[in-house]
Amino acid sequence: MADKHQRLQHTVHALQARYSVRAARFGREAGREWTPGLSTGFRSLDAITGFAGLPLNAISLLSGATTSGKQTLAYQCLRLAQAAYPRRPLVAVFDLARAADPDYIARCGVDLKHLLIIRPPAPENALAALADALRGRQLRAIVVDGLPELMAGPAARQASAALPGLAALRGRSSCALIFLDEARAPWQRWLAGPERDAVRQSAALQIDLRREAWLDYDDHLRGYRAQARIARSRLGRPGASAAIEILFNGSVRARETW
Repeated sequence: MADKHQRLQHTVHALQARYSVRAARFGREAGREWTPGLSTGFRSLDAITGFAGLPLNAISLLSGATTSGKQTLAYQCLRLAQAAYPRRPLVAVFDLARAADPDYIARCGVDLKHLLIIRPPAPENALAALADALRGRQLRAIVVDGLPELMAGPAARQASAALPGLAALRGRSSCALIFLDEARAPWQRWLAGPERDAVRQSAALQIDLRREAWLDYDDHLRGYRAQARIARSRLGRPGASAAIEILFNGSVRARETW
């Protein structure tokens, strides 16, 4: 029964992606405001977020250390945002961390012809550029890679003050806004201050990722397994988790794990 419900969710979201959010809804949702989702590519993860993926018109926060899978998961969502339409829409990466590699993004399946990589000259310019991007209503998904850079120094207070204005723009753009953050210990979160947690508190969904094991075959590295845990969700179940696998073979692909 659960598998049947998941397939129905994917059908509903495919119709919404192609025609509009109002084109199809579950009966219990027809009379209330509802946030559609963008699939992560992992059915087991989609099933526990509460949005059948990452929410549109809202902020998602992906947190984890290097090789936790957060960046690859974000690029996977960009690929699926493009694939949801016959004519691939624009998606974007705000590369505050200066870590975006077009070759790797392409190997994750993203069409580079419909990708913008934006590198603001300074972190304090980032949210103004992000507001302009949302105001244009042309982008289906945006990855902001570099929350630590955005919330460091004098830019932090500006970023915190700008978040309410971004909320109104998101509601009119039907865009998934995905922030990438580094994993932090509880004492580091306490020292970071209220500005750093402003995005965390604004997020409709927060997923914490942690690499569990490298995957080998005949002494060749073929990928890794990670655990994705729901740390915060307005509609889902905090504490729920799903295993995902990231595989390398010329291209980077995601494999469902059960």
